[in-house]
Amino acid sequence: MEFVFNGKLTLEDFIQFNETHLKKSFFGKYKYLFYLLLIVIFIYSSFFEIKEIINFASVHPEILLKIFLQPSVIFPILGIVLLIIFSKKIMKPIYKKYYNSNKIMTEIKYFNITEDIINIKSDSEDYKLTKDKIYKILYDDDSIYIYFTINGAHIIKKHFINNNSDYDELVKFMKEKYFK
Repeated sequence: MEFVFNGKLTLEDFIQFNETHLKKSFFGKYKYLFYLLLIVIFIYSSFFEIKEIINFASVHPEILLKIFLQPSVIFPILGIVLLIIFSKKIMKPIYKKYYNSNKIMTEIKYFNITEDIINIKSDSEDYKLTKDKIYKILYDDDSIYIYFTINGAHIIKKHFINNNSDYDELVKFMKEKYFK
């Protein structure tokens, strides 16, 4: 069986790949645990200071607001909150800059997938992937990510293929023949 198709990655496709890659990475799996650890470390390191501040504030309550508005107190808390809330929004401009700076990323790629080899051609590359050169393969709802290194991957999007049944057949074929 042979699958022949072509397609061009959009910026949205590239962002989706990077978000999926980050979710599947070590940091992505334990992101919330990492955030919780940061908060616990901050609270623990500030515990004795907070205890003294509360004792001092019980005697002088007018100073409590001034103490909590100090940069040494507010910046770490604000930093952790902003990191959690805006982590996706911070990364999108970085992904866009990388996408626009990488000529290979914006070229039309021509795929020819058989049982033994995956050929990927574009204006500036001709890549032949055999089973032993594939690091791993991840499947998403509308994407196949063929990793050739821990961070580098070729991306096959559902919109590269004519119809949904052909895409589903390709996914089934890839899972059977390229079992990584």
